[in-house]
Amino acid sequence: MHLWPSMRLRDSFKENYLKKLDWNLHRMNIETRQQQRNQSDFAQQKLLETDKRDSEASGCGGIAVILREILMILSCCYCCFCCGACVFDEESS
Repeated sequence: MHLWPSMRLRDSFKENYLKKLDWNLHRMNIETRQQQRNQSDFAQQKLLETDKRDSEASGCGGIAVILREILMILSCCYCCFCCGACVFDEESS
């Protein structure tokens, strides 16, 4: 058994090796933060697109529902006046 440490162990205590290690760690942390930010931006963009699609669909759907209800009311009144159902109610009172 020899008393000299291995070359890798000796290099790990040198300043250049430690600087390189710190630099790589710093770079990896920055990349991780950028990926997380990109993922959150992508998720927010997807939510905004979904909300936009839903609001456009509900806007057209809301108008269609209102128009359908108005058509129902008008057709009901038209039917009552044509058939004379409302006239019978007025004569019986």
